[in-house]
Amino acid sequence: MPRVLAQWQRGNAVGPARIRLRASDVLGNTSEATVEVEFAGTARLIEFASIQPLLFSPNADQVLDTSRVTVGLLASTQITLDVGGRVLFDGVAPGTLTIDWDGRNAGGATVADGAYVATIHAADPQGVRPPETVLLSVTVDNTAPAIDFLQPAGAHANAESGVRVRINDMHLVEYRIS
Repeated sequence: MPRVLAQWQRGNAVGPARIRLRASDVLGNTSEATVEVEFAGTARLIEFASIQPLLFSPNADQVLDTSRVTVGLLASTQITLDVGGRVLFDGVAPGTLTIDWDGRNAGGATVADGAYVATIHAADPQGVRPPETVLLSVTVDNTAPAIDFLQPAGAHANAESGVRVRINDMHLVEYRIS
C-alpha cells in the first residue's frame, strides 16, 4: 500500500516549473522522476497547509494521540475543515488556523486504522477571490503488532529446530527476541 512520505506546498511560486523527485533505497538503487507544471498566479486565500504528524495513534496513551492541522491564510477567510468525516472547523478565520484532530469521527468514535483525508475548503467571504481546496493525508494506526510463532510448532523444541516468528504491522519500527 503506498504511503505519503511528505507533503509539499508550492508557496508563492508562479509560472512554469519542473518538479523533481529522487528516491534511493538502502542498497543504493536510485530513481528519479520529473514533471513540468504551470503554477497559476491567481489571488489566493491559502498560503500554506500542513498536518503533523502524518502517522498517529489516538489510543489515549499520551504518545502521538493527535495530529495537528495548520492553515496559513492570506486574508480573513471562510474555512471548512473536515477530517475523517468530522467537521473540525466551520467559520471565518484570520491569519493562521491550528486545529488538533483526535482521530474521532462525527459520532465521537475513534476511526479505524487507515489513511484519511483532511479537506480544507476556503472561500472569500466577499466573493472576490476564487474558492480553494487543499487535501492532506494522515494515517491512523491503533493496532498493536500481531505476533505468530511459526516454529517451534508445539510445546517441544529439539536442538536442530530454530525459532521462526511472523510479525504483522504496517509501521513496525523495532522487535526483540530473547
